[in-house]
Amino acid sequence: MKKINIKHIKNDMILAQPVIGSNDNTLLGVGFVLNKELIPRLNSWGITHVHIITSSNHQEASAEKVTVSTQNINIQKDLEEIFQNRLQNEPMKVIYRAIKRQFESHDEAQ
Repeated sequence: MKKINIKHIKNDMILAQPVIGSNDNTLLGVGFVLNKELIPRLNSWGITHVHIITSSNHQEASAEKVTVSTQNINIQKDLEEIFQNRLQNEPMKVIYRAIKRQFESHDEAQ
């Protein structure tokens, strides 16, 4: 992992750590593929540096991403089983959809 100034971003660099905004929300997730066109947006967000994956930790990050994806798939299957007979109840349906959206947004961030 290497910390670089956003001015030095090159196409196809990969984030090693999430980019966190001023209100503590994740703007870009780990594994996001950077490009030079993103520099003005990062600048407007007040981001001056990012942590990128270097060749030495690229394999480690890839393995971690696969593990997280597999865990998410297992959790989603468990949720489907848990909620399977409860989706006729409207409040349970709302809860299920909210949880599912959370997983989908997490997957997109990665």
